Amino acid sequence: LAGSSVGIFDNTLVFGVPKYAGTGGFFVFKRANKNSQFKQDQNLKPNQLLYPLQSGDLYGTSNAINEVYLAVGAPGRDDACTYRGRVANNAESDTGAVFVFIRESTAHPFTFLQKLNPTNVRKHDRFGISLGMDHRTIVVGQQQDFKGTLQPAKTVINVTTTASYLGTKLGASFKLEWEYMRVSEGVMSAERQTTASIMFDATAPEFEEILE
Repeated sequence: LAGSSVGIFDNTLVFGVPKYAGTGGFFVFKRANKNSQFKQDQNLKPNQLLYPLQSGDLYGTSNAINEVYLAVGAPGRDDACTYRGRVANNAESDTGAVFVFIRESTAHPFTFLQKLNPTNVRKHDRFGISLGMDHRTIVVGQQQDFKGTLQPAKTVINVTTTASYLGTKLGASFKLEWEYMRVSEGVMSAERQTTASIMFDATAPEFEEILE
């Protein structure tokens, strides 16, 4: 399956090998001008700390490229991205994924940007089986379609708060601060974020709105 998905933009040639090393592979070739030969420039992978490639991912099955962006499909990936309402389920077989890369110009290498997460997919949907791109818009195809109610994945599943002393509610407000991991140009770093002031008797829906 070498070169089962091939893309070209200007002097950049890319192709995927979905069964390479069991996980799939994706390769970038470049040339100096139209009269020179292509030479391998990158063996491109998503951030392996956040999204290590897994056996059977079929990474490289599809791709779409332009001057700045590159999208690579992995329709065989098993992801915990199946959502029905607010509950995130365990990983399912072949839900699929798409990884997006970015570069400053055609002279620069691609670096990992993000993983696209669909909502309400189920096993064997194979999200990422086909890809298209127009400027900053990416269109993703999948083989099947979950027909349930479409609802976004929620970061906050449930919140319960109490602020009382000897049965009496205490009047006050507080802030929440949390740390998350951010990836920029292939480098992962810790970032902190703080909410606005929250009243002590905030309801769970109010918490969700503040945090999300």
